[in-house]
Amino acid sequence: FRSTAIGKMAASILRKGVTSNGITWRVLGEAAASTRPLIMVHGFACSGDDWGALPKMLAAKREVCIFDQRGLNDSKCPPGPCTIADLANDVNEIYTQNEYDKAHLMGI
Repeated sequence: FRSTAIGKMAASILRKGVTSNGITWRVLGEAAASTRPLIMVHGFACSGDDWGALPKMLAAKREVCIFDQRGLNDSKCPPGPCTIADLANDVNEIYTQNEYDKAHLMGI
């Protein structure tokens, strides 16, 4: 893809939200009955913005949910230590808030 083409792709924000722990999320694209939504999970010390144009490209065919992990970008950092189970629970809450029946996960 050329960068000019990427910039012109439609990727409207369908909805935004915040989990009970202050994790911010946003859903792009159009929900298609035949495709499962995609939740994109970024790595340590990154943010949802680090996906670049990829969520916008994928949102042309499906609903795409991106979010910022605890303490990064717009997300709050709850007090106390953070475990892998806590991070998994954050993704589960995003899944639940969006009322997904099934979803694909993609991570870096």
